[in-house]
Amino acid sequence: MFRFISILVSLLFPITLFSQDSDYKVDCIEDDKNTSISRLTDSMNTNWLKQDTITTLSYLDSLIHVDTKEPGYYFEKAFIYNQLNDYCNSLSNISDAIELSGADNSGYDLEYLTFRGMLYFNNQEYKLAVEDFEYVYTHDKKGDIIDVISPLGITYILLNKKDKGCRLLKEALNENRIDKNEYFEHCK
Repeated sequence: MFRFISILVSLLFPITLFSQDSDYKVDCIEDDKNTSISRLTDSMNTNWLKQDTITTLSYLDSLIHVDTKEPGYYFEKAFIYNQLNDYCNSLSNISDAIELSGADNSGYDLEYLTFRGMLYFNNQEYKLAVEDFEYVYTHDKKGDIIDVISPLGITYILLNKKDKGCRLLKEALNENRIDKNEYFEHCK
């Protein structure tokens, strides 16, 4: 849940990260995939803490080269590109993560869909945002994983479907997912 909140904050208030020179090198051993991924991941986490985005993106590309089917790597790239205000690369990578997460027919990762929905929302592509939010809302009705009822309701209001949007926001209010001020701000 903390990861989701930090993602929403970063989507609503993106900051620009600055690159720094780095002495780290990618050490990829083809015959020992797990060791390579572990070594790269450790270096990547160190660089992320230093906010060295170019090196971090380079490490993620190396991880993807070793394991092309891991959606989490694409999600992390999407998150970084969003921080850099690079909508196209962020959208491309999160869409790849979504596709890979649903490859086993178990359903798409709801966190990834919410992230993409917020990207669409922030880019004023409300119809596309509704599609992703609706999928999450339908598959996580109680909000046990991710609560999208408020952004879904607001998106419907922005699409001139105020009745539907306000109905969703009223539901969120009744379940204590939003406060009265947020409800009345949109549904007077």
